[in-house]
Amino acid sequence: MMEPQHGRPRQARSRETYGKILTAALDILGTEGLEKFNTNLVAERAGVPVATIYRYFPDKISIMATLADQAVAEWNHWFDAAEALIAPGQDFLPIWEDLIDTYVAGVKAMPAGTALRRAMHAVPELRRIDLRDNQALSGRLGRVFECLYPEIPPESLHRIAAILLETAVACIDLSLESSTEEAAALIAELKTLHRGYLTQKLLG
Repeated sequence: MMEPQHGRPRQARSRETYGKILTAALDILGTEGLEKFNTNLVAERAGVPVATIYRYFPDKISIMATLADQAVAEWNHWFDAAEALIAPGQDFLPIWEDLIDTYVAGVKAMPAGTALRRAMHAVPELRRIDLRDNQALSGRLGRVFECLYPEIPPESLHRIAAILLETAVACIDLSLESSTEEAAALIAELKTLHRGYLTQKLLG
């Protein structure tokens, strides 16, 4: 009897099966929704026995958590690219607004991106992943501000970073659930809000 090997496998054939399971899971999340998501359906969609699912994942939550971790890694790449453009004396706001646009477009373009964001609010284990990532990005943004605005106390800069990040995430998530026209209006309002806030806190 084969022992469970929870986590990403190393052998090529096992990696292929693992990938098929995650692809099927993402498809189910996007087409059927969180309510119908279960390991039996994942196995059926992936074309593998249910027992194979449990070789890699102990339960359906761990499958969704893996999807969330992969999405977070992709989102962090977008932040990496924006961070690489920032230099002392540079105007931060256009880079931040471009990052907001990148995030909105990127989540929409991801397979089941909006459904995954929805799941990350509804499932406590996924919510913890989201909160952990938000805290990490907030810390990184705060350190960027420390380089750009050394005259402002670091604790104030990190507070500003946390407010920026949390309001951006909340508004972006709201836009993902809205019509195209309403989503565009929400993002425009978010940018206006941040522009005024940053002008007052960092440039005033």
